[in-house]
Amino acid sequence: RSRTHTHAKMVAKQTTAVGTGLGLEQLLEFERKGHIKTEALVPSKAEVDDLFAAVSAEYMRRRKEAYVQKIRLFAVEVEDDGLYQQALNCKTEQQARDMLVGWCNENEVPVPFLQVFNVHRDNNAEAQRINALATSPRMGHIAAELLGVPSVRLYQTSVFMKEQGHGETSWHADLATSPFDSNYMVTCWIALTPIDSELDSPLEFATASHRDLALPYWYTQEGMEKPSGDEREYDVDMRFPLAPGDATWHHGWLFHAAPPNDSKRDRLALAISYVSASAH
Repeated sequence: RSRTHTHAKMVAKQTTAVGTGLGLEQLLEFERKGHIKTEALVPSKAEVDDLFAAVSAEYMRRRKEAYVQKIRLFAVEVEDDGLYQQALNCKTEQQARDMLVGWCNENEVPVPFLQVFNVHRDNNAEAQRINALATSPRMGHIAAELLGVPSVRLYQTSVFMKEQGHGETSWHADLATSPFDSNYMVTCWIALTPIDSELDSPLEFATASHRDLALPYWYTQEGMEKPSGDEREYDVDMRFPLAPGDATWHHGWLFHAAPPNDSKRDRLALAISYVSASAH
């Protein structure tokens, strides 16, 4: 972590002369709504194809880890220590997949999306391709401008795979589970497969919820996690269409979710999260 942390912080400090492509209108939109869309963040088809290949390779290499992580989350949720240990004891990817699918079918819950973390950290060519994007001066400068801070550092990267038929992503805010004592966090979510309609599981945002400071004082944790099911309603914006290489950016306190993947193709995305360099 220290190597990436230092690199990302250094890059962010060097970005004062780097153009972001963001206009005043987008900066104001992010301030007011908590989310924006940037088209062609990865600008060329060759670059998109290269990034898709790198992200796909890292995901496939660590897919067993993704299955195990989801089983462990279910085990914690239902307080099943035996299931938790069984997940840790999985020897193969197929064994972990069968356990996850079997548990979901038995308990009549949809199979969830799969996620692997910090795919930029390894020394192989694919991870370094992701690292080059995540720590690029342009990305750091966009993040710093959106947050209104002098510089940022890289927090984490995540690959999100939502296969055909995978269930919804529940409402949540990223900062609620982050290790930082800071309000300054932003996540860039880069589509690597087409998001043409609601069937493709686009992100949906509870607009301006990042500015709702009264929420934690008056509502339960359940209400905070599921604002659309609570009396405290927000305008919900769904971000589509997105072409591969397009991206959305959302504030760390913004509630967001995604519907099930009801399309005929898998959905792949890379998320890159930044925090203020002064966060601790």
